[in-house]
Amino acid sequence: MCFIFLSHRIASTKAIQIVHKNAVLAPYAAHLWISGILRHSELAMLMTKDLPFAELFGHAEAACAGIAADAVQVPIGFLQDLTHAASGNEVLQAYSQWSKRIVDADRCSIALDGPDNKLNVTAMNNDSGLEPPARFSIDDTVLGAVYRQRRPAYAPDMSVVDSHGVKLLTEQGYRSVILVPLLTNVRCFGVIGTTFVDDVRDPGSIIRILEAIGRCLAMQLQVIEQMEKLAQMARTDALTGAGNRRLLYEHAAESWDKWQQNRLVFSYLTIDIDHFKQINDTYGHDVGDAVLSAFAQRMRGHLRKRDILIRTGGEEFGVLMMDATLEQATEVAIRLCDVMGATPFAVEGMQLLVTASFGLTSVNPEDLSFEDMLKRADQALYEAKLGGRDQVVVRLSEEMAA
Repeated sequence: MCFIFLSHRIASTKAIQIVHKNAVLAPYAAHLWISGILRHSELAMLMTKDLPFAELFGHAEAACAGIAADAVQVPIGFLQDLTHAASGNEVLQAYSQWSKRIVDADRCSIALDGPDNKLNVTAMNNDSGLEPPARFSIDDTVLGAVYRQRRPAYAPDMSVVDSHGVKLLTEQGYRSVILVPLLTNVRCFGVIGTTFVDDVRDPGSIIRILEAIGRCLAMQLQVIEQMEKLAQMARTDALTGAGNRRLLYEHAAESWDKWQQNRLVFSYLTIDIDHFKQINDTYGHDVGDAVLSAFAQRMRGHLRKRDILIRTGGEEFGVLMMDATLEQATEVAIRLCDVMGATPFAVEGMQLLVTASFGLTSVNPEDLSFEDMLKRADQALYEAKLGGRDQVVVRLSEEMAA
């Protein structure tokens, strides 16, 4: 795969042409060619809350006047760092580090939008100033104004800007700031900002460069987000929202390693809804599916935060209790057994009383693998059903049950 980055008259970099075959960057190949898609957006109508920062948008517009949005030449080290990035955070750190170097800034930070109407500084490269995870309101800060307006802002003198984060940076000795939104065609992911101790010599060119870098990063973030969603879907049962067997074995391997290395005990609980076939036969599979979904939701409300709920198949569920002793896990299992049969489930206009049987075990020195625990939990579940259902059976070893 060939990536070509054209010159933007930056003296500290060299034109490069790279042949790259690493699969990590392959999904981003279509996005790394950034020539011709980086035109500066038309002026948007300012919302009232952004009026205090209107002058900063004007400074950016004036600085960019007459400067074309060319493709940006980047150092080969930038792509090498992206190639070796093993996580989203490492990607952000690479962009922060190299953006600072490319535009010769004294500081560079990346703030991404969060679910709480905040912009969270998640990456930074500087010698002093705000440290992540700093958080800024989208409603009443200059960062928030850039995010909402989807336009760059430039403050030649930060000391006259009335914004919390800008004041903190001024106190650290920074004079100027350039803020650029991280844009795709459909979304703004956040803001990339560069600050300078001295006056900025060519702010227009820097804005154009940061626009190009910002759009490339935004597209990469979009791909990462989509891949994370797909990965989550691959580990989740679509009907109940519980994890599936893939998720179980991933976390079980982690718990098993902790047990092998530090003797950190964990437990496993297997659960089977009593007489579920009768529910399907009597009311139909749609009602059965609704019962499964409601059952999983009620269980989630009574598990510990670190417990992992799994649907292992049909009407059977499991709970991996990481860092839980047998005594702690027994308390959880009894609580679940009690709450399941205490109140009928409201399903399709009906009130259905549903109970379940529970088989519990914890890791012990005789176990050779997690599979030994699964077999023991299944044995305990069988005994719970044989003993009348709607109960918890704890099996300590192959011979001992409680």
